[in-house]
Amino acid sequence: MATVYGQLGASDLAATTLTAVYTVPASKRASVNVTVTNRADTPTNIRIAHIKNDVVGNVAVEDYLLFDLPTTALASNFSPITFTGIIMTAGDVLAVRSSASSVSAQVNGIEDDV
Repeated sequence: MATVYGQLGASDLAATTLTAVYTVPASKRASVNVTVTNRADTPTNIRIAHIKNDVVGNVAVEDYLLFDLPTTALASNFSPITFTGIIMTAGDVLAVRSSASSVSAQVNGIEDDV
């Protein structure tokens, strides 16, 4: 099968909703980076979760890579947040939540066969 390089998922987040941005397909594995960008100059809190072989509704506290980081703690509300080198296996979900709207999440990386 083919190896996929580049954007693997993207979402315009709804406020206060944990959104699955990328799910690793069956018989695949992936190494990904996730970037979250606030498109408005409005303070918001960001969460990023790597949910092992499960669904967004079953997120556990230990799944969070980032929990309620306020954009006011960054250089500006517009500063992007990036996590790199996230290793994922079939069925894993990368999910993002924002406390406000006007926030985008994008997953880029490499997906290949197991």
